[in-house]
Amino acid sequence: RSRHTPLNGSPTPASTAMAAFTELLGENLAGAVGDGPVNTAEALEGKAAVALYFSAHWCPPCRNFTPMLAKSYSENLKDKGFEVVFISSDKDEASFKEYFGEMPWLALPYEARDRKSKLSEQYGVQGIPTLVILDASGETITTNGREAVMKDPMGDNFPWPQSEDVGQSGAVQRATTKQLMTGEASMGPGVILCAILFCFWVPMLFFMGAAEVLPTCESDHFVLWMRLYGTIPL
Repeated sequence: RSRHTPLNGSPTPASTAMAAFTELLGENLAGAVGDGPVNTAEALEGKAAVALYFSAHWCPPCRNFTPMLAKSYSENLKDKGFEVVFISSDKDEASFKEYFGEMPWLALPYEARDRKSKLSEQYGVQGIPTLVILDASGETITTNGREAVMKDPMGDNFPWPQSEDVGQSGAVQRATTKQLMTGEASMGPGVILCAILFCFWVPMLFFMGAAEVLPTCESDHFVLWMRLYGTIPL
């Protein structure tokens, strides 16, 4: 008999929560490099919070944030009952394995591309890195876990129940990559005219400096333009 099933056969809250995570992520997750697959329910049992980490090796902001998240996870958050599941946007399995090798947590198997797409849609992921934090029952605490971890790497306010989602704080918001490329973020006709006159050089210079300027990599538009300009391989 399952440890979560009482004698009367009714499911417990713990078993319901694990069923929710299994439905969300599948029966098995990729364990740490060399550990092989792990059962999703067993791996996430008893966790106070589970973070879905949407990221990719090709994305410079991701490569900047991953070491910070790994340090916070290993030194502080893991002992508080925090688990992370890497959801890869890498373009091939070799890149996924190389990047996952730098991480101390779990991952959605790379071959589960359909599930990855559904997760991105379900949580409204528009750019990476994105850290979605779920509570023990699988309900969303915040879709802006990246900001929560950066502000509180020690986890003093874990699991950050008061974290505000992207766009809800009073902070000045950056224009998205799509807005920058289409001119929606322009401030006048002069900017539009310059964009037309320099439609090749301005975007090229933009992408040359994207690694240092942009806080996220927008999965659809950012990758497409970087490919066209030869920054990443086709």
